[in-house]
Amino acid sequence: MLARSATGYRQEDEIARRETAAKVLTSLIQRDGDARHSLIASGSLRSVLALLNPTGPGSAIIQFCMASLLATMVLDDEAMELIREREEAPILFEACIVLLTSTLDKVYEELDRRTGAYYKEGEEPEYELYMGVRLAEASSQAMWGSAHYCVQMTPVRVKMEHVVELGKMGRDCLATSQLPLSRICHCVTATMATLASHPTTADLIMTSPDDIALSTLMLLVEVFETETFERAGHVKA
Repeated sequence: MLARSATGYRQEDEIARRETAAKVLTSLIQRDGDARHSLIASGSLRSVLALLNPTGPGSAIIQFCMASLLATMVLDDEAMELIREREEAPILFEACIVLLTSTLDKVYEELDRRTGAYYKEGEEPEYELYMGVRLAEASSQAMWGSAHYCVQMTPVRVKMEHVVELGKMGRDCLATSQLPLSRICHCVTATMATLASHPTTADLIMTSPDDIALSTLMLLVEVFETETFERAGHVKA
């Protein structure tokens, strides 16, 4: 794929080349159902997933574009059915959880840094919070959509570690009042609700260590609207 790093370019040209390629691919996949089908049928989903953790120039935009691409793809029933038939729903689900976890970790680290004793007003951020939230929103939507197809597979290949991460993320999002994380919290809750609809994954939720998943669900049932948490009704539903 053109978004992969290459040699022989000046850095600014390499950034422009990679970012443009990622944006074009994302736009094409978001607009064209045939393109989505072709990407999956050709086995290229794994290449997209690899670009959720890119390296080199322009990597932040590439990562965001690939997450946005997947957030759109999970809304296409035909495309997702093909992913399920190819038994790729579990790797999509896991890739989204890994990306969401790492993104939220960076967001929380930056929040902690900005509230620390050594932070100076106007100091350059080490991590862009706005882009971090947008990336987390896209990856959480893709995670929710892929979970729906994971529970349609036999056997269900969702692991306890996934359920534990969901419980932690839901609780942390709810506890973070400095940023608008309600969309992410909605997707995390909806993912857990999807898993709860299948006996195998429901058992994982009920038996998670320290009741992390179940207790988080109980907390989320009681959420209410605040200035930064605007989707309480969706989360409760």
